[in-house]
Amino acid sequence: MQINALLKRLVHLLIVILLPVIAAGTLSVAGPVAAQVTPTELEWLTVDIWPDFDRPEVLVLLTGSLPSAVTPPVEIVIPLPDGATVNAVARIDDTDSMLADLDPQIGTEFVAFSLPNRRFRVEYYAPYEAEGLDRSFTFDWLAPELNVRDLSLAVQQPALATDMETDPPAEAVTQGNDQLDYHNLPDTEVPAGEPYVVDVAYTMSEERLTISTVENMPAEAETASTDIGESAGLDLDWPVVLGIVGGLLILLALAWQLFWDRLAGSGSPPRKPRPARGQPQRRPAPRSSEGKARFCHNCGERAQPDDRFCRECGTQLKA
Repeated sequence: MQINALLKRLVHLLIVILLPVIAAGTLSVAGPVAAQVTPTELEWLTVDIWPDFDRPEVLVLLTGSLPSAVTPPVEIVIPLPDGATVNAVARIDDTDSMLADLDPQIGTEFVAFSLPNRRFRVEYYAPYEAEGLDRSFTFDWLAPELNVRDLSLAVQQPALATDMETDPPAEAVTQGNDQLDYHNLPDTEVPAGEPYVVDVAYTMSEERLTISTVENMPAEAETASTDIGESAGLDLDWPVVLGIVGGLLILLALAWQLFWDRLAGSGSPPRKPRPARGQPQRRPAPRSSEGKARFCHNCGERAQPDDRFCRECGTQLKA
């Protein structure tokens, strides 16, 4: 009986402590689904274009941020050009870490994903036109329902390109830490539904990719190729984990209590040790005049009419 009472208290304590944790974990899973909206504006969008970097294609890196007035999670839809191949879709947390734990929906003209943070990164490869050593391509941004307050674009000139031209023209050409030239176009606002088009043309001195000639890969490239993949499995939703663990503990405690209840109901109660030889035993008290009283034949304790075992020593009573 004492064991059962202790188990019941333990189950009650577990429920009181863990139910709030389980509820928090459930809300953390169900909340984003109910609260998701589609934003109509990006605070800023940075476009980095690297042609002939690690593939004979154009690598485009889009990094964007939501306005401060927008509360995540939100549903983001990013346009894609014809023939694009998505390389990565990631969120950027408050520590500037890129985490590829999203579940994007990739179509032929767009990539959509639920964003729990304010910033994101989308990377894709797009084909270019090649005629001998001449290369040309067009970057085209057209988001029907997404206004971009501030769009900045830079084109990395391949290491073995002899010249590069952009239309609109670059307002500045700067050299990065990787010793490569970057053609920076003027920052601009791109209203929703209006296209933003940049034409790029250059000539290669030979058929070699930039990555094979650069001794130190740029920090952005390292982030895109390594950090996203390495961090994908390390971002745990701890409220959900604690909720699952708490639920398992409650089930375990309930199962343990049920086991002891069945054990107590099916078996005989524990027998108390009989008095040692030489010790006086209690003698049965005389029956009442009605003759209905029952007593244990072992220790003399009075029994109730429905008792099967002695309440004092545990001996099975005689009929």
